[in-house]
Amino acid sequence: MKKIFALIMAVVMTLALAACGSKTSGTDTGTTETPKSTTLVMGTSPDYPPYEFFSDEALTQYAGIDVEVGKYIAKSMSMELQIESMNFDNLVTSLGNGDFDMVLAACEYTDERALSADFSDPYYTDLPPVILVKSDNLSKYTTEDAINQANVIIGAQKNTTKANAAADKFDKAAPGMITESLVPTLINELKNGTIDLLVLDGNVGKQYMEANSDLAILENVVDWGETEPYRVLVQKGDPKGLLPGINAAIAELTADNNAKITAIEEQVASTNSYIKE
Repeated sequence: MKKIFALIMAVVMTLALAACGSKTSGTDTGTTETPKSTTLVMGTSPDYPPYEFFSDEALTQYAGIDVEVGKYIAKSMSMELQIESMNFDNLVTSLGNGDFDMVLAACEYTDERALSADFSDPYYTDLPPVILVKSDNLSKYTTEDAINQANVIIGAQKNTTKANAAADKFDKAAPGMITESLVPTLINELKNGTIDLLVLDGNVGKQYMEANSDLAILENVVDWGETEPYRVLVQKGDPKGLLPGINAAIAELTADNNAKITAIEEQVASTNSYIKE
């Protein structure tokens, strides 16, 4: 009996070892985890210096404050940054479709965007909005009332907070407002007289003014109120779990009174900018 019992135990042990071996052979696919991506895809609209633009005439190299912030976030998360570009007004929709992991494009929080995306902590605050005008027309618009007229055509980039702010501030002029997907299109329309005024983020307006000697900024005419900071957008619900890593990187960027952000600003200020029209 002892020999029979020992034989039975030996068979049981052999079968048990064989079963264990089958789990490590790769045949049990039910326990395999999907590897996490090592690439972080950033969506942006490179017509908005100093935040996102091309740094070469061939329009192949991305540069700007948002681009450098994106690089820092990817590096801090041990990932490789991949940048994809499209018109600003399509970025949030494409993010929701999964075309990007995140969007950095001088984006502020709005209740409407929050329906389709989640937001990071703030990483940058721009100057107050500015209004660009042809230099020859500066004397026409010295008060808000002079701007808020039905015959005044205001331009703004489509689906931006600046377009909303202009519509709220200038209700009489709002029905005739012209919005375009690309800022260079609006610049050309301002120069050829299709629009009378162009509302842009502060630093962006300064960049375009410096690149166009026939344009000027209306100074001390409009009070836009408090400026909303820029944030990174991810898919609604953060299904990829990116926000903790993004916010950790932003905390580093904004530490010590924005020391790293200031260094990025200085770097970008010395970079040539090229815009696809």
